[in-house]
Amino acid sequence: MAAPARLRYTIIHGQYRIHRAVHPLQGPQPDGDTVRFEPNNLQLVRNLRRFSGRPPDISSQGINVRYECIDALETHFEQTHQDNTLAFAARNKNLELIGYTNVKFFPDHPNVVSAVDNDPRPGFVIANGIEANGRLLGSFTSVRRQQMTAGPFLSTMRCSTKASTRNW
Repeated sequence: MAAPARLRYTIIHGQYRIHRAVHPLQGPQPDGDTVRFEPNNLQLVRNLRRFSGRPPDISSQGINVRYECIDALETHFEQTHQDNTLAFAARNKNLELIGYTNVKFFPDHPNVVSAVDNDPRPGFVIANGIEANGRLLGSFTSVRRQQMTAGPFLSTMRCSTKASTRNW
């Protein structure tokens, strides 16, 4: 008899945050494949499998979510930039898909949000585990998507190496 299937994903409800009104220059720096998330239940994050053994990098201001199967150009990387036009376009599309509007960045700190109409944004993450840098590895989902119950579940979702398009 086959062993029971291992639960692969965990639904974690919470909110996305891209701006800190009190200390905006110390706020999150979202990009095209990472965003800050404040989980409602930290224990669900702590219980996730750890691919490298490193624990989740959780602070009082949440944890960064690194999207599974998505790799965007970096807006900031070791004091150098990749193609800023494409990197900022990916970041802006990411924020739009989460539901942010009228996002403004500091001119002298182009990775830090200076103002936004609607922060935080409620949503949830379909989490796969904790990756080598302590970030939550998963897929983001905004409240515009169907509601899902928090906790572990089994899925056959797999990353594809084929290019595909998706209507968000």
